[in-house]
Amino acid sequence: MILILDTMLIKYPNNQPEITYFNRGNTYRQLKEYNMAILDYTKAIGIKPDYASAFNNRGISYFDMDEYENAIKDYTEVIKLKPDYPLVYFNRANAYSCQFDYDRAVADYTKSIELKPDFSDSYYNRGNKYYGMGKYKEAILDWEKAVKLDPAYELELRNKINEAKDQTEKK
Repeated sequence: MILILDTMLIKYPNNQPEITYFNRGNTYRQLKEYNMAILDYTKAIGIKPDYASAFNNRGISYFDMDEYENAIKDYTEVIKLKPDYPLVYFNRANAYSCQFDYDRAVADYTKSIELKPDFSDSYYNRGNKYYGMGKYKEAILDWEKAVKLDPAYELELRNKINEAKDQTEKK
């Protein structure tokens, strides 16, 4: 696939090269060649500075390399370009979580839920942050909502919900 995209860039250099760089970046990211993916997303952004998908995917590549600050910068750029995109708030929240910035993570999970009320993963992750912050009642509500939206969470969360209920009784 990379060879085909390389050939397209050589044969058709003026035929939407930003899309070809973006697609090649996606291929590199799937191969876990994150530095190469970042280079291609950066080339796509250089051609089309408002290419939100390229910023998002470059952010994902940075995240996968544990470069959370760079990921947050790219996700923030996507939010400027597409403020109604719930997944980017979720992605940025995950990056904030990795930096132990739970307040910002909760704010972004909340925004992703506002934009997509059936976003079970955001309820699940926000519940985890609430639990870590000692906000057990909020954690229970989020985890119960996650289970309601996606029953696959039930097995994993059953014990966590009970632990959180035990914690609220101790207060």
